[in-house]
Amino acid sequence: MLLYDAYLGFLILTKLVFVYFVVKNRIDPSDLAKTRIGQADNVFKVGTAILMIYLFRPRNQLPLKIDNHTKLCLFSFGILTVFDFFKEERKEKKEREKE
Repeated sequence: MLLYDAYLGFLILTKLVFVYFVVKNRIDPSDLAKTRIGQADNVFKVGTAILMIYLFRPRNQLPLKIDNHTKLCLFSFGILTVFDFFKEERKEKKEREKE
């Protein structure tokens, strides 16, 4: 379980880096902060997807027990996914209006 806990810590740290750059970008907007926001977001999404593959794999015979850290990561992943969906929809709508 040590590797599993370390992986969850990595995901939470990635989320904290994401939040740091979002706040930094609001205080002092820069291209670097925007780039780091995208990178941290992508690392978190891929990492959480790998976590979901591990937890919900078909050959897992052990009963599934999800602790609070895992719930937090999956909850954050869901919120970010919904947020990104609406963000992309708004971007597409603006592009259609320009045409």
